[in-house]
Amino acid sequence: MKVLFAVSNENTSQAIIKKYQAEYKQIISYKNVYYFDAILKEIQRDKTYDRIIISEELEPFPNDNYENIDKFLFDKLDNISDEAQDSNGQETSIIFICTDRRTKGSSFLVKLFSIGVYNALLGKDRVKSEVCNLIYRPRIK
Repeated sequence: MKVLFAVSNENTSQAIIKKYQAEYKQIISYKNVYYFDAILKEIQRDKTYDRIIISEELEPFPNDNYENIDKFLFDKLDNISDEAQDSNGQETSIIFICTDRRTKGSSFLVKLFSIGVYNALLGKDRVKSEVCNLIYRPRIK
């Protein structure tokens, strides 16, 4: 299993890996990136990732204009989802860890679903065990 982590803290990715390997008895090789553009460059360069884990809080935003933030995030995720596939054209699952402000059924999450992001974690589900569950068995359409 090969995972690309786009979370702001490497300790987070290491804690997830440690929990996953203990629970599922599978080894994970991984890489961390710290910018949305770096995700895109990495998956264009390397088509061998099985999962991509992205935190909505990956990059700080200069203001609290949620409409602009959502547009930025959607555009980045749309480009990433277009590229997220292996060399055989098989889709790579994206796991998106949302901020506290997201709610089930929101228009933003509906838009993510429409571009193939089926694994969004909200509220109480934003924990290591749920991330591990989705790495092991991602949701499909």
